[in-house]
This record gives sequence, C-alpha cells and structure tokens, in this order.
Amino acid sequence: MKINLLDELRNQNPIAFNISNFVTVQDVANGINAIGASPIMSEEKNEAEAMVKISNSLTVNLGAFTESQLDQIAAVTKFANQYHKPIVLDPVAVGAVKYRLDRCNELLDNMDVAVIRGTLVKLRLWLTLPGKLRELMLVKEMRILKQLPKR
Repeated sequence: MKINLLDELRNQNPIAFNISNFVTVQDVANGINAIGASPIMSEEKNEAEAMVKISNSLTVNLGAFTESQLDQIAAVTKFANQYHKPIVLDPVAVGAVKYRLDRCNELLDNMDVAVIRGTLVKLRLWLTLPGKLRELMLVKEMRILKQLPKR
C-alpha cells in the first residue's frame, strides 16, 4: 500500500456522499472515517443538489431500495453528473430479480458512472445480462483487463 496516498487523502479530507442501504450505513460511514475522508449520508431528495455541491464524490449502493429512494437517487446522480462529481455504483444483487435489474438499467440510462464496485466474478456474471448494464460492465472489465500485466 502506498502510505503517501493515504496521507494525501487524510490531508484533503474529502467529503464522500453516500446513498447506502440500511444494512451497511454505519459500516460505510465508519470505513470512510477510518481512511481519513468525511462521510455524509442523505435520503432527502430536496437536499440533493446542495449535498452534491459540497461533496467530492457520490457512492450509490443498490442493496436495498424503495421507489421513493430511487427518485432521490435519480435526482442526486443527475446533479453529480451536472457538477462533474464521480459516481461509484454498487449494484448489490442487481441480477437477483427482474425488478432490480430494470430499476438499475433505468438509472444507468440517465447517468454516467465512473466506477462500478463489485468482485471480478460478479462483473463476469453480469456480462450475461441484457441492456446497458451489460454494455457498461463489458467496457469496465475490458479497461481492467487491459491494465493487468501480461503473463
């Protein structure tokens, strides 16, 4: 691990805006604090723009959501793209049922994502999924594979 990068992160103390699920919210906040960033969480659509403006990044976890939360996610990701804030998408269990996949694809149709968080095994499994999610996964995996050292 490059300690100087961690020191730089701690010196900058960026604000990491997270839309997390109820299962992981405390762990996510603690982890962000532990590395030297400042977590901020919100489920309120009316403060979406203000929260994005003060944040350095946005992470969206789709592990557990409701329709009203999807409305807030759509608003927040729109502002994140407008203000050029990187979006990290964590599509937890997105392939479990058609409803989740459909909602994820609707979100992806309207936002630019910088990073998709997931294991390489999951990413490869998602390559069998239809639509924009599959295309996005393929592009991201190809970028990762191109950066790996050749054997």
